[in-house]
Amino acid sequence: MAFQTVSLAVGTLVHGFDWGRVEQELVDMGQGFGITLPKIRPLKAICSPRPAMIDLLTQL
Repeated sequence: MAFQTVSLAVGTLVHGFDWGRVEQELVDMGQGFGITLPKIRPLKAICSPRPAMIDLLTQL
């Protein structure tokens, strides 16, 4: 059930928003050290709601 809930949440975020990078440079895919291999430089993203989804998102 947790997998389905997370899939629904991620799908809603991808479908309901337009995503873009804050900076125009390419994303640094270098890996740091640790158990989960974090990124050296975190990804900074900006999102804006798609016009068709604004009414739906305001009802939440």
